[in-house]
Amino acid sequence: MYIVKNDWLGKIKMIASLLVNCYDNYLKNLCVSNRPSPGFFIHLFIHSVSEGIINCLLDDLLEDKVINQEEMCKVKYENHTVMDKARVLIDIVIGKGPGASRSFIKHLHQEDHELARKLHLPSVCT
Repeated sequence: MYIVKNDWLGKIKMIASLLVNCYDNYLKNLCVSNRPSPGFFIHLFIHSVSEGIINCLLDDLLEDKVINQEEMCKVKYENHTVMDKARVLIDIVIGKGPGASRSFIKHLHQEDHELARKLHLPSVCT
């Protein structure tokens, strides 16, 4: 009787462990699948932003001291297409870390809320 009961408890523990693992994996996949990848954001931003919005973002980021004058000039004058300007701006902001990214997102919401929404960017506290 003891051997059968012990075997039964082992099987229940194994099934419970499998259920917990499956549920954890389900939650992880659910969270990841609902969040756009960084590549999605960058691609959509580069193809959707206008030169006017880029200029506004540059002014805002310069005022917040996220970028300096040299970086602003690099974006504005060393790139001929809007897509190139957007790509360089994103590279600069990402390279400066989370604080710069929060500032960028905040200003994008202020300057072009529809684009920020299209990019699935969260609202950040101002």
